[in-house]
Amino acid sequence: MAVAGFAMIGIFMALVMGKKVVPMVAFIVVPLTFAVAMGAGPDVGGYVIESLQDLAPVVALLTFAILYFSTMIDAGLFNPLIRKVLSVTGEDPLRILLGTAVLALVVSLDGEGTSTILIVVGAFLPLYKRLGIRVVHLVCVLALAIMSTNLTPWGGPVARVAVALKLDPQELFITMIPAMLVMAACTIAVAFVLGMRERRRLEWSASDRRHIVPAGGPGTPAAGDLHGEVDPARLLGNEQTIRPRLIWFNAALTIALLVALVTELAAAPVLFMAAFAIAILVNYPRPSQQKERLEKHAPTLLTVVTMILAAGVLTGVLTGTGMIDAMANSLINIIPSSLDGHFGPVMALLALPGQFFLSSDAYYFGVVPILSEVGVQHGLTPLESASAALLAGPIHALSPLVPALLLIAGLTGLDIGEIVRKNLKWALAVSVVAAGAVFAFGIVPL
Repeated sequence: MAVAGFAMIGIFMALVMGKKVVPMVAFIVVPLTFAVAMGAGPDVGGYVIESLQDLAPVVALLTFAILYFSTMIDAGLFNPLIRKVLSVTGEDPLRILLGTAVLALVVSLDGEGTSTILIVVGAFLPLYKRLGIRVVHLVCVLALAIMSTNLTPWGGPVARVAVALKLDPQELFITMIPAMLVMAACTIAVAFVLGMRERRRLEWSASDRRHIVPAGGPGTPAAGDLHGEVDPARLLGNEQTIRPRLIWFNAALTIALLVALVTELAAAPVLFMAAFAIAILVNYPRPSQQKERLEKHAPTLLTVVTMILAAGVLTGVLTGTGMIDAMANSLINIIPSSLDGHFGPVMALLALPGQFFLSSDAYYFGVVPILSEVGVQHGLTPLESASAALLAGPIHALSPLVPALLLIAGLTGLDIGEIVRKNLKWALAVSVVAAGAVFAFGIVPL
């Protein structure tokens, strides 16, 4: 069963990264084929339906989070912050990459990756395309930033592992602060390296402010856009949709929404539904305006929602057939007894493939509890096991099983395989550095 599970994941990854089929098709065809081949055909419908039922809150959350923050972007709520960042970055590729990192790190403190993606991509994607900067670098910095600050108590990873191991999220967050700071610093460092590379590639010069874009290169702008100043105002929305008089109302509504999310006043999908309804009614009171806003964002919603629902087929088959349990146990069985007392590095190492090949729920609720039990036998406390399990967050950000990556791919138009191939080395490097910091500070014993 474990061999079948790893084979299924391997074939899926090969098809997606090799651009043989679009991810949505691979999500559906590969697991269904394996399920039928294993004799689980009669039961596969139930597996998938159960998985889709589990995904329903996620789909609702993403749908209305996208609609809410898209409405706020259209209304110009984030214009002052974005304009300030863009005024500092100018046309310098290095400053633009650093500005991307800073904006993403600040915005992602709310623990909601979807809002960060919408805001940062909305602010910087036109600038990247206009100046010919590789959009895949935007994705790299954005993904690293999100996972750096996603270790807050209200962030998804900490919340999941705390529930799985019955830990206090606040205590786990405090424990992981050094790793969080190191990941944030690494994100800035990666942005600096990528920015310097783009400076050289585009032959950027501070003296003459030239931008030479290779013919046919990614994000090649129109000929008339190669020189001259970038007007930040042109990147911040449509004059017909911006609502400057409502900026304080929109800010108050957004703050109230974030407070409600952090305090768990109600389920997150319900909060976003209510906030979106209020936002669109106040900012765009006429039905024709509301219809126009919905039609504008419908393509993004369709891409993201269909991808997530298709991913539910894969997770449903993995869980329903018992593949996920067999895969977890097989990982445990390969751990030699000689590692007794040194299970921390093993836990961190196993987190790398675990976070990449498995969904968030499958990893945190299926694998981590099993590894934690083994860790107890090898001298690790559940808190230490949880800390080690979280170190591969940057790797997880590039997993095709993560809805956030599907959202990024949909918004930027990039292929998931390209995103993974070009950015995986950076995510691995950040994970390794963060692990080194955790071991150095004694958070997880060597």
